[in-house]
This record gives sequence, C-alpha cells and structure tokens, in this order.
Amino acid sequence: MLSFRARVLRTIGTVLPLFCNSLGSAATHGVVPADHVYTNAAIYTVDGDRNWAEAVAVSGGRIVAVGGAPEVAEYIGPETRVVDMQGRMMMPGIHDAHTHLLMAALKWTHECRLPPAAGREEIVAALNICAANRPDASWLVAGDFNPVFLGEGELNRAFLDAAFPDRPVFIYEYSIHHALVNGKALALAGIDAETPDPPGGEIRRDVNGVATGELLEMATVLATRAIPAYPEAAYRDALEFAIDRCHAFGITSVQEASGTRRELELYQEFDRAGRLNLRVMTHIVWGSEKWGAASPDELERLIRNRAHYATARVNTNATKVWLDGAPLPPYFSHAALDHEHDKVIEKNLLVDAETLAGVLRQWRAAGIKPKLHVAGEGATRVALDAVEAAYAGAGSARAPSPDLAHSGSIAATDIPRYAELGVVAEMSPALWHLGDQPGFEVVNDSWPFASLLDVGAAVTMASDWILPPNPNLFPALEGLVTRPRESASLAAGIEMLTRNGAASVGESENFGTIEVGKLANLIALDRNLFEIDANQIGETRVLMTLFEGRLVHLDESAPASWRE
Repeated sequence: MLSFRARVLRTIGTVLPLFCNSLGSAATHGVVPADHVYTNAAIYTVDGDRNWAEAVAVSGGRIVAVGGAPEVAEYIGPETRVVDMQGRMMMPGIHDAHTHLLMAALKWTHECRLPPAAGREEIVAALNICAANRPDASWLVAGDFNPVFLGEGELNRAFLDAAFPDRPVFIYEYSIHHALVNGKALALAGIDAETPDPPGGEIRRDVNGVATGELLEMATVLATRAIPAYPEAAYRDALEFAIDRCHAFGITSVQEASGTRRELELYQEFDRAGRLNLRVMTHIVWGSEKWGAASPDELERLIRNRAHYATARVNTNATKVWLDGAPLPPYFSHAALDHEHDKVIEKNLLVDAETLAGVLRQWRAAGIKPKLHVAGEGATRVALDAVEAAYAGAGSARAPSPDLAHSGSIAATDIPRYAELGVVAEMSPALWHLGDQPGFEVVNDSWPFASLLDVGAAVTMASDWILPPNPNLFPALEGLVTRPRESASLAAGIEMLTRNGAASVGESENFGTIEVGKLANLIALDRNLFEIDANQIGETRVLMTLFEGRLVHLDESAPASWRE
C-alpha cells in the first residue's frame, strides 16, 4: 500500500490540471499575492475527485489557489503570512445539518445542570446548589433527568415538592421533549384537576386524577409560558458561547432547527456586528408554540416576514415542522407503523398528511426549504406521502429539497422513496456518544446509512446539539464507519459533513469543498483520519478553524507558529 506522502505526490498530478489554466493566466498577468498561504499540509479537498493537495492560498476570505506547494508558492508576496501546517490534515469546515444553538447554549450557561444518571437525591442536591447560586431566579430550570434512574414505581413530583414547596421547578427530560415540574410550577401554570390535555400532549395523572408533574410533549408549553424570560444579555452571552463551541469542533455552517423570533433577531444583530462567524440557515418553527415560543398565528406571520431578518450569512428561507415526538423510553412519543397492516399508528402524530401537504405546496411555491422532524417510521411515511403530494409535477420549478430530520427509523419500503422524491436524509447519530445511558444505546439497524446511499439518496449529518453536551460530530463519524451494520466509508461520511450539507442548503458555490473561488472555511485536525484506526476518529481534536479566511479557533495544543 502506498504511504500517505506517496499518495499526495501521486494526486498532485491530478490536482494541478484543475488549476493550471488559472495559475498560468495569473502568472502571465502577474499573480496578486495572497493574504495567507497554508503549506506543508495534507489537504483533503472533498472535490469531485476527492483529491489531496499540499497547499492552499487565501485572499479576501476566499480560496485563490489549491495544489502543490511550488505552484501555490507563486501567491506568496512580501505581506503574505505563510503558515507551515507541519503535515497536518486539513479539510473543509463542517456543516452541522441540525442544531439548536440558542437552546443548547442556554442549557450550559444559564440553567441548572444535573449530574448524569441522577436519582432523586442527586437531583435535589444539584437543585439546592443551583438555588443557592441563583437567589434572584424565580424559577429553577434544570436538565436533564432520565426517568430510568429514578427508581421503581410511578414517577411523581412528591420529592420535588418536599424540597421546594415554594419555588417552582421545571426539569427537562433527557430527550428535551418532556418535563417534570413540582406543585408550585403546576399552580403558576394554572394546571389543575380540570385542565384538559392539550392537542399532542399529556398531563400525567395518578389513579386519583392528581397531576404527577410529568408533562409530555405539547403539555410542556403550559408550564414554559409561565417561566420568565432571561435578561437580553443572557441570550447574547449564550449565542456567543454557542458560536465558540461550534468553532472548537470545526463547524463553520449550520442549520438552526428551531428558529424563533429571538433567534432571528440575534443572528441578524450578530452578523451585522461581525460577530456571527457562521453561515446559518434558520428553519423557522411552524405551528408549534412549544418549539417556536409563539402562537401558531404569530409563527405564520414570522414566516411571511422572514426576509426582514435575512443577512449575508443568515438564510431565513426555511421552516421546521414536528410530525411526532421522540422514540426514547419510557414515553415513546414517536409515530410508529403497524407492520401487520402497513399503516401509520396515528396516536402520536402531530400533523396529518393532508395538512402537511397543504403547507408544503405553499412553501414550494415560495422557494422555502422545509425541515420535517420524523422520529418514527409512521411519521416518516406521512412526511414522504406529503412531499410526494406537494411536489408532484414541480419539475424545474421545484423548490429546495425538504429535509427529513433524524431519519433514524424508516420502513424498508420507504427507503427508496428518499431518492425518488429527492428529499434529504438528515441524520443525527451524534447521540451515539451517549451510548452509555439507557435510551441512547446504539441500535444497529437505526439510521440506515448504507441502505440510503445504495438507493442514491442525499444524506447529511447533524449533532442535534441540545441532546449531547456539545456539537462534536467526530464521534458520529466514527460510529458511521465502525457500526456492525448500515455503515459507510470514511470518505462518504466526510462528504455528508461537508459538500452534502452545502448542497442541501443551496450553498455549493460557497463552501463544502476546498476549491478555487470558494469561501476559506477550513479546519486543521490533530490526526489524519485516513491513517488512523477507525476507532480513534471520535477522539479527533480540531486544532484550527478558519471562517472566511479569519482565524476563529486555535486549540491550545496547536503549534505556536500558527498564532496570528
């Protein structure tokens, strides 16, 4: 087998023809020196031929040359900063196809954190510490609890009431779809024996009809309405934290999967102030107060006025719909299939196919890209049926392809429909790095990567950051490559994280590969992913992140010579 250096030398012959015309022309007319040249690197370009290169030149935030070190050296002038990458692997910046930046950051910056696998005593102890540290907070908002660790018997708020009789407590369940609250929170939320279950939600009650404190799916909004908003500075601090975390894990573009008015305003404010340093497609929530923090009518108006919030780096021409809940124990709020009769079990379905098809037709006509949350096989079937009805005959007038978010459970007969209908399979297997927790175990047949690739479907990858503690996608990449079934190649996985994501949001001309003319969204790694044991991929560290040519992250272990 050829060594890596030999492979690089061999592929330079392939890379150079791509640039010889432009380089030759530049040499004839005088090459304009680049702002930066990164050389002595192992650059995986993820271009059409999956080429490798040794050097890349950057000017004005864009790539002006890629190829062998001698050719790119032509772009070095007196003011050019030359960075010796010391043989490190470089690749395009990562696209996170599904994240919740503000919600996730608030969890880690302004909410009470519970220890993993916390039981009742550990929860109360953590809340007491949090209460002491937040004496002015009227509510204690915390997360996450896993009912599996709360012992035998029916879950009940009694232990919270005993510890906090006069202070409202709201604890997110580990899927973020459900919550546990105490009696004070129920009272402030106006939930009593006469309160009906909201559509798509349940107020759990004991045998005597008394609320246990468990609020499932859409019932959580009954309590969140009563929770005061944070100070505006808290939201700005949280978004800044989220952006920094993205950069630390090599993420330079994202799809925000729960776009609210506050997020749209913050993204716009940050970009205009030069503080965003991410390309963002914001999927504005439709029809769900739980996720959109506004009434369905207000969310409709927000979608209509979406262009008002768009900026150079923020695309607001996108929407988000939740079709069902979460396929995790003990609540299992996903919409499944009755396999015996091959029919959708509609119990947990939040939107019917006819209604969904209607809004999809409107969005198709407006050129809007929808993201449809599908956790169960039944929800996936409903989404595919609605897409088929809404996009039939669209032809060349077709709007951006819908994403089916998560796509973890798909009936075998529905897998080919992803390719046939042109929908994007957006996968969120970063949950795999929580595999030591009940409910997050890797299921070999979930997330059918190989089957989707075999039928020619477009596949992207996502962190679903709010569930995992960070948006690190390298554990997901490792899981993709090493799982016993439905695995894919490393090259295919990297494409899901880069060029496929760019294509999904209509940004292929700007990022996703390392090619002349594209934005210099580049990352450098502490290891060459193609030369290590696949079981070490998840430990990868991002040493450097460049966004539009600017250094936005430098790991403490990076060579000192890389510092500006």
